[in-house]
Amino acid sequence: MLISKQNTTHFYLLCFIKSIILFLFLLYTYKGFKELNFEYNLNDNSGVFSYLRMMFNRKYLRPVSILFLPFIGIFLNKKIGWIFMTSYFYFFFFKTLFSLIFEILDDILTLEIILFLLVILFSILFIFLMNLRIISSLTYNIPKSQLGNTNTIASLLGLSLTIILTLDIAEII
Repeated sequence: MLISKQNTTHFYLLCFIKSIILFLFLLYTYKGFKELNFEYNLNDNSGVFSYLRMMFNRKYLRPVSILFLPFIGIFLNKKIGWIFMTSYFYFFFFKTLFSLIFEILDDILTLEIILFLLVILFSILFIFLMNLRIISSLTYNIPKSQLGNTNTIASLLGLSLTIILTLDIAEII
């Protein structure tokens, strides 16, 4: 079997995207448990039940629960895996866009606004990469005619996750 340059590029591009999602999942998991352990030790709680109560009552692990969908999408080379991974980049786009809008209303131009713009640009870049034919069609078997519909589903899922995180609807659930 000959390995063409296109297949090698496709493989590395897909590994790069999946490694970013895996890195973010591990980073937020570590950060969430680190903050949870800090508060647990600070309050002198004892027992497994108080630790579990803190896990469900605090917001430290909420990003991990949101990152769980694209983490699952890493292992699914089907349309649903593509939707889960792309929805995470839409989530980043919408979350940063909402934060940027509220930041612009408060300040004129700061380093934080520039960082928000960079995150938006990187989100758009990864959405573009996920929509390339070598990823969407060859790996996830999404025909070009269905790419618009699957992008709509991924963007609605990303927007829903943003609304849940922003409005704290997850506290109600």
